[in-house]
Amino acid sequence: MKLSYVLFALFAIFLVLASSVIQGGVHRLRIDLEVEIEEGDEVWVNASYSIGSSSFSKSLNVLCFPISQWHSWPIHIFEDARVLDPYQSRSVHGLYDHLRTEMDLIGSNVSVSMVNLDGLMEIIDGEPSILILASRTLNETGYGASVLRWVERGGVLFSVGNESLPFLAKVSGGEWVGPDEFLRLRYHPLAFSGGEGMQPSTAASALSLENVAPIAGIDVEDVEAYGGTVIGYHYQRERDLASAALFRIGNGTLIAFAGPISAPFVTTAEDVIAADIARVVACGLQWISGPIFWQTESAGQNAIAGVLSATFESAEIVSVFAFTNDDFQAAHSIRIATVGGSP
Repeated sequence: MKLSYVLFALFAIFLVLASSVIQGGVHRLRIDLEVEIEEGDEVWVNASYSIGSSSFSKSLNVLCFPISQWHSWPIHIFEDARVLDPYQSRSVHGLYDHLRTEMDLIGSNVSVSMVNLDGLMEIIDGEPSILILASRTLNETGYGASVLRWVERGGVLFSVGNESLPFLAKVSGGEWVGPDEFLRLRYHPLAFSGGEGMQPSTAASALSLENVAPIAGIDVEDVEAYGGTVIGYHYQRERDLASAALFRIGNGTLIAFAGPISAPFVTTAEDVIAADIARVVACGLQWISGPIFWQTESAGQNAIAGVLSATFESAEIVSVFAFTNDDFQAAHSIRIATVGGSP
């Protein structure tokens, strides 16, 4: 009996030691990021970054740009069985699950929640926040006008696919119909063709956006007509198309993804849409007010260290975002610095 206790005790000690060895071997990468700002005729930013060695090869993206404001607003995703079919509902729930995970990986404290139709109406009647419409929405002019007014007051709207944009004018008999204030954006079918004729925008390169093969593309001519900016990928087909575009509307922002959410998962489904939205929200691209400076560095298993320097004609707030850009390990660091203040 005494021998059995001794053997059990030895086995328990072995498990504890083995656990310590295993846990001690797990090394979570961390990006150290320091921001220095000098103000004169222009604004000079130096962002020093470093990341330690690891068991895997790694790539690091670092970007910097000015923003007009900064808020940690909650994110609301609309889903309601009265409006969506089962397939759309699964996609929206998938987007919710993936986005929560992505925001957690980034280390953001921004909350992500699902809202039904009643909750959606409360949001657009209330203060600015972040709203995601990722599927077919109500086909009512009054509803579209209400969402437009909410954006104009400062709200941030993400739409995924033309059916999700409530203030998009419709085409009937070859003519646009609907209120003059509604957007007249054309979405054209897009054949990915192995990426032929595809070029990233600066934002897409800097943020390594993953939604690369939407079923439809937004007509870039229409984007430019509204003073918008392509933040996704360009596709040179019969017309220049884009996977995502940013529009300033009043005091708010519309970020339109070409969409819709669909297979395959690695290029157009809810996981890549979630990853793109998370990076956009985390670094404040929705409030960008100047050019993006960025660089990428790659280094096997070795540590990486460097400095990103940027010069802006003017800036009140600067966003600096660094993240690993590979499939093996995740690390992120964000600094929001007020010019004339401290990071």
